[in-house]
Amino acid sequence: MKEVIDIEPERAGRRSDHGSSADAWEQRDRKEEITRALAVLPEEMRRRVADPRSVVGPLMLAEEAKQQEAAFQALCTAILDENDYALYVVRRQRRTERGIEEYDAVEPRKRKSAWRKLGRYAGLDVEITKEVLGHAHTENCSRIVLAKHGLKLEPGEDCGCSTVYARYHVRVTASNGRVGYGVGIASRNERAFKAQDHSLPATAYTRAVSRGISDMIGAGEGGSDDPAETVDAPKGELTARPADAKPLTTEQAQAYGLAWTGATDDLRRQALSFLTESGYKKGEFTKRGADDFDRVMEILGAAVPETAP
Repeated sequence: MKEVIDIEPERAGRRSDHGSSADAWEQRDRKEEITRALAVLPEEMRRRVADPRSVVGPLMLAEEAKQQEAAFQALCTAILDENDYALYVVRRQRRTERGIEEYDAVEPRKRKSAWRKLGRYAGLDVEITKEVLGHAHTENCSRIVLAKHGLKLEPGEDCGCSTVYARYHVRVTASNGRVGYGVGIASRNERAFKAQDHSLPATAYTRAVSRGISDMIGAGEGGSDDPAETVDAPKGELTARPADAKPLTTEQAQAYGLAWTGATDDLRRQALSFLTESGYKKGEFTKRGADDFDRVMEILGAAVPETAP
C-alpha cells in the first residue's frame, strides 16, 4: 500500500525560482503582512517607508508623538507619589538684564522605586550581563594564604575580604524587541556606607537598572553626575549640599588640619575623592562641611574630637 501524504492544495506545485513552493508561499504571506502593517500608516509615512532613498525620519507624526508623551506624563502622575521622588539642589541658568546668571533650584528627581514602577508598566525585562566586585585584600585574605601553599579558591568561592568597589552591567529588553543597556558603579570613597559589603553591590545594581530603564523609556533623566538615580535620599531631604550649610567649628577645623597633615598620601586621596563627589570645591569644606566632618575624619584615620559638655 502506498503511503498517503496530505499536501495543502494551494501550496502544492512545482518548485519556484526561490526554492520550494512552500517557501514561495511564505514569502508571499510575509509580503502581505508588511502590506497590512503599512496600510495603517498615514500616506506620508507609507511613502517614506516604501522609498529606500528616504532619509531617516520619525516613526510617528508630531501629533501622535504628542499624545504618546502626554500618556507617559499621565502614567507618572497616576502611579508615582511623593515617596518616589527625592529633592535635590541643582544649578540652573537664566537670562537676566545683566546676562546669563546661575542660581540654585530645588527639583524633585525620580528615585529607584519610580524607575521600577515605570519599568513594570512599560513591560521591560532586566537581566544582569556582568558583575564585578572589588575587594580590599589583606595579608589574611584566604586567596593570598592559599596561594602561599600552592592552592587557590574554587570557582564561585569568595575570598572573604571587604568589598570596596562594585560594577553591574544590565540589559533591558522591551516587549517589541528593543534592547537597552545600563551600567552602575559604586565605591566606598564616594560616601559613608554603613554595611559596604551589602550596600556597594546593591547601590551599583540599583544605578544600573535605573539608568537602563531611563534610557529605554527615553525619559530625559539620568547622567553620570545626576544624583537622581544614584542616591536613595530620605524623603524630603536635600541631597546636594545647600549654600547655608554649617561651617566647621574652630576645634573641628584644627583637628581636620592636623588629620590631613598626618595622613598618608593614599588616605588624603580618598578624602579628596569623597569631598569632590560630595560637591565641595577647593577650600569649601571648612566653610560648610560640618555635616560631613565625622566621615572625612574617619577616611583620614583620625579620631573625632569630643564635644565639650
